[in-house]
Amino acid sequence: MANALFASGRAKFLEGSIAAGTDTLRVFGADHADDNPNTSTDDFLDDIATAARVPAGTDGTQTAHSALASKTTTAGTLDAADTTVSALTGDQFESFILYKGTLTDTTSPLIAKIDTATGLPFTPNGGDLVVVWDAAGIFTL
Repeated sequence: MANALFASGRAKFLEGSIAAGTDTLRVFGADHADDNPNTSTDDFLDDIATAARVPAGTDGTQTAHSALASKTTTAGTLDAADTTVSALTGDQFESFILYKGTLTDTTSPLIAKIDTATGLPFTPNGGDLVVVWDAAGIFTL
């Protein structure tokens, strides 16, 4: 598959319920052996099995997922500073999932699935993972 925006996430941008420049956007790895997120039908974080989320976090909360920093939205393109996930452990994962973090899984809309990045699939080894976003931006609406 190719990188894609979640259908419901696109709608939420159009409805104004996602403001990428000011909302907390988070990222995690998705282990497709546990759950392969569907960009056509999945809409909120609770649609992705907890077992598929890397890192899962010791308490299973969204705070285990790294927040994007220094976000920009120039000309409809979302960009951010490279994201570091410290001491990453867990299952191998095949994609990154970007979502709006509300700290409640049933109200955290899914935004993008990135599965063509260099280094995917990735197997955590307890070290830091630096997600280097594309120089052209993460995605353009």
